Amino acid sequence: MSGLFYIIPFYPIILAIGKTNSYANAHMIAAFMIVIAEYVVCKTFDSAVYVAITSELCNLFKIWLLLRVIANYAHMKITELLPPKPMTILIMISALASLPPFLLLDFLNMNKFIVLFVCLGFFLVDYYVLCWICKVTYRDIAGGFLKNKSRLNAVVKILP
Repeated sequence: MSGLFYIIPFYPIILAIGKTNSYANAHMIAAFMIVIAEYVVCKTFDSAVYVAITSELCNLFKIWLLLRVIANYAHMKITELLPPKPMTILIMISALASLPPFLLLDFLNMNKFIVLFVCLGFFLVDYYVLCWICKVTYRDIAGGFLKNKSRLNAVVKILP
C-alpha cells in the first residue's frame, strides 16, 4: 500500500526546499520504529504477515512525516496536497483491481513465475479499466501541488 503513496517524489521536493535534515530525520525515526516494532511483533506473533503489516504501517507513518514537512513549507494542509476523496477512490480501485489476480493465483497450476506475470497483467488491465470508469488520474491526486498559489508550484513544474 505504501507504494501507492510514492507518486510524490519526496526527495527532489525536499531537496529543492532545503529540508534534507527533515528528510533524514523522518527516515531515521521510521527505521527505529520498524526495528523496535518488528522485534516486538516477532516475539509476540509467529507470522510473517504481522511483520509485513507492521512494516507497512511504519512506512505510512514515514510518508505522513514527509508530507507534513512539505505541507508546512507550502503553508497548506496535507488534505490540500492530497485530496481525500480521490485518494479514497484510488485505494478502492487498487483493492478491487487486486481481487481477480488474487483469486486467479489459486486456480492456475503453472510455473509460479509465469503465474506472477499473468496476474500482473490482469491487475494492470483491471486497474486501467477501473480508473477509466471512475475517471481518476494521478494528476487529480497530485493536484494540490499544482495550484498557482502554492509555493511548490515552481518546484513541481521542473519535476518529471
